[in-house]
Amino acid sequence: MNIGMSRRRKKIKTEFKRKNTVSTQNILDRAKRGVKGEKWLYNGDEVSYAQAIEMALKNRPIHFLKKIKKKRPRILILGPGKGKEATGLYERLSSFGMKPQIDVFGLTKTIDPRFLGKEIKNDFSSNVSFEQISRAEHPKLVKALKDKYDSVISVKSVGYHTKYPEYSVFTTASTLKKGGRAFLEINKKIRDFRNLKKIDFERIESKSGDRRKEVFLKRLLNINNEKEKEEFVKTIFRTFIKNSQRFLQKEYPKRKYDLKILEKSKDFSLRFFNMDPSLGEKYAYSETNFVIEITRIK
Repeated sequence: MNIGMSRRRKKIKTEFKRKNTVSTQNILDRAKRGVKGEKWLYNGDEVSYAQAIEMALKNRPIHFLKKIKKKRPRILILGPGKGKEATGLYERLSSFGMKPQIDVFGLTKTIDPRFLGKEIKNDFSSNVSFEQISRAEHPKLVKALKDKYDSVISVKSVGYHTKYPEYSVFTTASTLKKGGRAFLEINKKIRDFRNLKKIDFERIESKSGDRRKEVFLKRLLNINNEKEKEEFVKTIFRTFIKNSQRFLQKEYPKRKYDLKILEKSKDFSLRFFNMDPSLGEKYAYSETNFVIEITRIK
């Protein structure tokens, strides 16, 4: 690698950190405004047990629950849809001699009534988004969820349908018992290219198709090969972990959580939008999907 390339990469990383290491309170305030206008792409009918546990999470929740050897593990599923994921998990764990107590939480009550009472013990969905839950406004809900679960599972749910997935990591971690572990699928969008020159945006707009726009953005960022793309994505992961830990340390200074990126997405893209309605300006952002594991140590 030549020296010039190294300097460009360092500049990209510095710019990325500057624009994505933001005030914890700032993200907290914005996250609590809710998810008005956001579209939920899945309703639980499409996301089955196989898609969620076996494919997206590679059976990790099963391996973890077998390892801790609890006869009646408490489990929370976020974004349960109609309940196929929960019932499939119940049947699978029952085959190992467990009697899991599975609770669910969604934006609205969508569970098939046939599953309530046996496979699904409690449905805490109450027309409140996960990121809006607070001690002041929802004391009963907080009491029901906080520090209660051995495992929490979220696939295409709170880590997807939010602009602030770091805060979803924080709220999910707060539901874990000591020794508990959560698995969240994350879709991370990073708006870090607003300083592009006007002429750059004009050139991007002139490209037809997402692929051509992405290629042009990569050239602007000097991401010229797979190694540089990998380094850029690693920076995204490191920054995400750092910001998530800041939430947890601020709220729970005496607790300890371990955060790990498990499944790294093969799909990394750079997107371009003509207008951000909330800011009234053009921007481009990078986007990547991954799975994060949260373990409460103490």
